[in-house]
Amino acid sequence: MVNIGSIPQDVTMVESQAGTPLRALERQAGPSSLPLDERQAGPSSLPLNEVQAGTASIPNNSLPGEQNHPEPKSVFCRDTFSQLQNKARNWSFTAENINWPSFHREMQVKKLYTNRSQPLDYFIDYFPEDLIDVIVENTNIYAHHKNAKSWKNVTKEEIKAYFGMIILMSINPLSDITTYWSTDEFYRNPVISKTMPIKRFKKITQNFHISNIITEASQNTPNYDKLSKIRPAIEVLNKTFEENVRVSEFNSIDECMIRFKGRSHMKQYMPKKPIKRGYKCWVRADSRTGYMYEFQFYTGRIDNGTEENLGARIVMDLCESLPVPLCAAPCFYNFHTQ
Repeated sequence: MVNIGSIPQDVTMVESQAGTPLRALERQAGPSSLPLDERQAGPSSLPLNEVQAGTASIPNNSLPGEQNHPEPKSVFCRDTFSQLQNKARNWSFTAENINWPSFHREMQVKKLYTNRSQPLDYFIDYFPEDLIDVIVENTNIYAHHKNAKSWKNVTKEEIKAYFGMIILMSINPLSDITTYWSTDEFYRNPVISKTMPIKRFKKITQNFHISNIITEASQNTPNYDKLSKIRPAIEVLNKTFEENVRVSEFNSIDECMIRFKGRSHMKQYMPKKPIKRGYKCWVRADSRTGYMYEFQFYTGRIDNGTEENLGARIVMDLCESLPVPLCAAPCFYNFHTQ
């Protein structure tokens, strides 16, 4: 719609060949709706004959996607954010009629757990069957692709038992993995040794794979992903973490460290953190309970350069999955506002 009061006296509203009125002609809509160079040069004038002929080039100051998408799919729109960054701001200390939103929605777990719930119940809910199926399929694909000797296709039951054995090994660590199957009863772990033979355990460890070795991009291609080996697990876990709870309106975005002292090009050193060496993650969590909704690994510099607006990009990435409609208040420190 065009404001009739903003159209000059010598220009009339005309219609295109399709019968729809031409939009724009907002020369006097205010200084904030025009670019800076046009505001300095003053309002431009279009000849009446060009407007009536439909050949005049009239600028469109509407937000991108306004006509085709009247309602945004996400609470945070990247196009709107980019437009606001490049828009001249007229700051003022006076403000009237501000409707402050009320934040009262808290996080709630969708499944009811009782005092009889076992640790396995929590593990299954947050490590779903879909991820087990992905690991089983890609492990078999990798073994056949590498022509593994004496390979027998792994099953879901074996992968579950494999994870259980690794968890038990972390609780009872030994210097050598073969010690769990030792004939010496002092070192031997009967729970682990009876679950799976050591040869089968080593064979699964050699061919264990989360991603598809056939479809993943190589390192020399432009579509290479540094996290391609674990990308399917990251996507499934992020989706599961948010689906198992009712998201609150109090979200906190911050960084965290995963302790790691091995060799990796993604390892970071942060001397002021409690965990100084390891993998750096960006996390969106509940501000009150600390429950993690979504996480994103920091993979380092892009093309040996410094990424501009890194803090703003992290906020936009982690807030894209917020449900709509939801009046959320993401909180973050000053790094994300630079």
